[in-house]
Amino acid sequence: MRRLAERIHRQLTRPCDIGVARPVTVGLSLGYATGLLSQVSLDDPMHRADARSYAVKRGGGGVLGPGEHVHCQPAALPPSRGEL
Repeated sequence: MRRLAERIHRQLTRPCDIGVARPVTVGLSLGYATGLLSQVSLDDPMHRADARSYAVKRGGGGVLGPGEHVHCQPAALPPSRGEL
């Protein structure tokens, strides 16, 4: 899952030539969560992924998944029930 998230991040943050003087770059903060569908509702991992997106944004951007940490201390993340 981490490799997929990094690939998505890499593709979406590549400089893009739109015909102006310099290529345009976009910043992206990507948080993700995992879980067993039989043990969690969709709201639980969506909430954790959203919280991680904001945490990694406060840390300067990038990718943040289960069990990973950013340079700054993120706000309390929701408990990881059923997370792999």
